[in-house]
Formats: sequence, C-alpha cells, structure tokens
Amino acid sequence: MSYFLLPTVVSGLAKARRRKSGAILFLAIAAISVLSILAVGTARGVLHEQKLARRVTEANVSYYAASSVAHAMKFIFASKKTPGAVSLDDLRSCTVAMGNVSVRVRFYDEQGKINIFVPRSPDVLKRLPGLEFRPKLVKAIQSMPRVPTSVKEDLLLCKGMTFEIYNQLKDRVTVFGLGGVNMNTASRDTLEMLGVDPELISRIISLREHIKPEDLVKALESSILSASEKAALGLWIGFGRLKIETGYVSMEMDVVSKERELHSYALVLTTYPPGLIISWREH
Repeated sequence: MSYFLLPTVVSGLAKARRRKSGAILFLAIAAISVLSILAVGTARGVLHEQKLARRVTEANVSYYAASSVAHAMKFIFASKKTPGAVSLDDLRSCTVAMGNVSVRVRFYDEQGKINIFVPRSPDVLKRLPGLEFRPKLVKAIQSMPRVPTSVKEDLLLCKGMTFEIYNQLKDRVTVFGLGGVNMNTASRDTLEMLGVDPELISRIISLREHIKPEDLVKALESSILSASEKAALGLWIGFGRLKIETGYVSMEMDVVSKERELHSYALVLTTYPPGLIISWREH
C-alpha cells in the first residue's frame, strides 16, 4: 500500500468506528427505553394489586364489623320482656367502635310505617305522599300481587309509577309485617294517614314518651278518653291495625375508618325470632 493512501484508509476506518459506535448507542438507548416501559408497567401492576388487596381487606373488615353489630341485636331483642316491644328511645342512632373501625348505626321500625301491599281502603293510600290525586295509580297498587319476596322497588312496576313519586313514598311505606302499625314508633303523619282521630294521636304521642312500650294500651285505656275514642281505639287494636310491638327492625350501617367510609349496609332483622336477618344489602 502506498503511503499516500494511508490517510484515506485511516479516515475510512474512523468513520466506520463512528458508525458502529452510533449504532451501539442507538441500541443502548432503545434497550433502556424498553426496560423503562417494562418497569413502569410493572410498578403500575404492583400498585393495582396493592389497591385491590386493600379493597378486599376493607370489604372483609367491614363485613365482619357489620355482622357483629347485627349479631349483637339478637341478644338485645331476646332480652325484651315483651318480644318486639320497642320504643323510639330504643331506635336511637349510635356509633360502635371496633378496633381500627367504627360502625355508625341508624335504626328504623319497619312497622312504624304503612305496609303498602296489605289490602287497605283507597282512602288510606290516597293520603300517602305522591298518591293524593292519582286514583288510577292507587288502584294499580291495590291490584299488585303480594308475595314473600316483595320489595318496595316492586312499586316501580306499577303502571303510572315514576321515580319522583316513588321517592316520595319509599320512606313512608314498608313491605314487612301483616299491616299493623306500631303506636310506639309511628310518626304523627303515619297515624294521620291511617285515619286515626287527631285527639287520639295526640294522646298516644304524649303517653308513649313516659311509659314502657308494652304498657301503652293500658295507659291509654286508663287515660281520660271519651266513649267514642275508647270505642275507636278498641276497633283499631281489635282489627290489628294498631299494635304496641314490631316484628321487623331495619338497620343502616356505615363502616368508617379514620373518617373515611369503607362500606355501607342495609339490613332488616326480625324481633321474634330475635335477630334473624331477612334482608341484607351492600352499598
């Protein structure tokens, strides 16, 4: 090889090395990019699994907390001298602490409401909110079949029923029990919708605040009632439309940890046999 060609050869070799180094650098950058993408994907997968595991743990803790409160109600109902004799005082909201969580509980007497599926006079149904001026809807409700699996939401199947009307009704009615309304827990509005005399309603509300639930009827009979009021009270109780006990209590529970709500539950329990859960819903 001539010496004058040496610079050309050296220059060519240098260019070849630079091209090779550039290719290697490109491959290295590509490999780093791929590894970074894989690392991000793996991290996201790990975070997703951790979040899923936390939710499963919270669901389990919430379920056992709610179950424990419901189980405790069995012993409370069983301790009653008269089964199902509950008062408004018994239905006060409360908070139950359980380790790292607490359960906020609200109680409702299902038989302090009007059973919408028990045959009643159209006059009673017409007094319910949302049904005042809807005779066709009242008739449709009266013709609905009542089955053991009935739920309030079945009302939405009635021709003419809307969500707006249902929302007005849902907190005033129930599907549990044989239709008798508990005088110890029913609101004034509920008793008025039943058609109970206003004077008798005032007497019931006044007396029940100071006596045991099981003593309400005796207290009413011993109070200053007119002959017509005593006769009316006898008819209401005799036909089972008014009573002093309940067979069903509903519970709404929010399981909370550090002021953060984990899960919510809605249960319906029987008072006799005590604490039998017949409805369980999770939110």
